Amino acid sequence: MVDQYPIQFDEEPPLGTTIRYYRGRLLKLVAITPYTRVDGRESAVLTWETPKGRRCTSGLRCKAVRWPDGAI
Repeated sequence: MVDQYPIQFDEEPPLGTTIRYYRGRLLKLVAITPYTRVDGRESAVLTWETPKGRRCTSGLRCKAVRWPDGAI
């Protein structure tokens, strides 16, 4: 069974963490920004970078990353 959450952390991972994402794409964690959710709980926005220098963001647990302007 395929995990429905390719990005899934219980707490903030250390900077430099590398994951394999959709179609084997490598993403390296380059920044963590604290974030307060609507329900008041603390969370974080994770910023990832590809080997080609493109950046995207995600939460601690999500099905997809967000690319600027919807680019992939």
